[in-house]
Amino acid sequence: MNVKRRNRIIIGTIAGIVVLSLVLPIRFPYSINTSAKLLPAHVWMLHRLSDGSLTATLTDHFPNSVQSYSAFQIERGDVLHFSINENVTNSGRICQGDTIGKIISNQTELEISRLRGELESAQAMLSVNLSGEKEAILQEARDRLALSSEKSALQQKILERQKELYERNLISNETYEIAAGTARIYELEATMARAQQEALETGAKPEYLAFLRSEIFRIQSLLQILEERKKDYFLCSPIDGKIYQTFSNDTLIVIGDTLWAALIPVPQRSINEIQTGQFFSVKTMIHIDDQTGKILKINPAVQIINGVQYFICTGVLDPISAEVPYNLVVNCSIEGEPKTLIHQLNDFLSSVFM
Repeated sequence: MNVKRRNRIIIGTIAGIVVLSLVLPIRFPYSINTSAKLLPAHVWMLHRLSDGSLTATLTDHFPNSVQSYSAFQIERGDVLHFSINENVTNSGRICQGDTIGKIISNQTELEISRLRGELESAQAMLSVNLSGEKEAILQEARDRLALSSEKSALQQKILERQKELYERNLISNETYEIAAGTARIYELEATMARAQQEALETGAKPEYLAFLRSEIFRIQSLLQILEERKKDYFLCSPIDGKIYQTFSNDTLIVIGDTLWAALIPVPQRSINEIQTGQFFSVKTMIHIDDQTGKILKINPAVQIINGVQYFICTGVLDPISAEVPYNLVVNCSIEGEPKTLIHQLNDFLSSVFM
């Protein structure tokens, strides 16, 4: 048998196999090749806004939605201080409930201190008026009035100087407002001290005793509200996970849990071949073996990526023991239903010419 005849036989055999494969209903394994972005299933982020306020966001990437959101706004004339718990952040790992950091509000602390002073004074006034032992407390009230009046007068002078500097643009608006707020507080303290002294000197009436009791209840309620607000200023991790380093001045902390989600864009032409529960695999270039997972959700909204319409599918990866970089983009293969060779050829030609 010469070489030409042998080559014709080989070519004919291959052509026959190809024709038979295209004609006969033999199904071959089929997969959809795309890319995927790997993210922790739950991510907690602490951001700093342009005005100095802080926002904390917990995102669940399985439904791809914000699970919770908190904002710590700076009120007019206030200053927020945030300190990170370095014992936790330096370890790189964190448990649910661990304290991440603490926020301190100057205005909240000042208001709590003022209310505590008012509460002590009102409680002392009620006790004295009920017992009838007034002389020592009356002298104390006179001294308190003198001190409060002196503090108010001094702060008023400071405010006048600050106003002159502010009008000449030598100090910031924030510094001037803090001075003005302090002056108002001292003035209120002096007014209350004067009212307490007058009440002691004139004697207590039932109406005044009722007023004192209502004042005590009011102050206690306000203190309780502020104390609850202070508890919210201790930021605790809502999840177990890893602390990721950030390179942004606005993003202070990023915490991701140990379960990983994959955001997988699927071309519109292939979406009918995807269903929940379907298996997929990704190659991270970090692990020797491919990482596998299952499709959990198919987002019905279309996303335009580089001019092509995609549906975003969300999958969960099987537990990964090794570290995975945050926001890693990898090659992804979704296991589809077996197809005949002619169907696979048709899909290939469609992907090339569409």
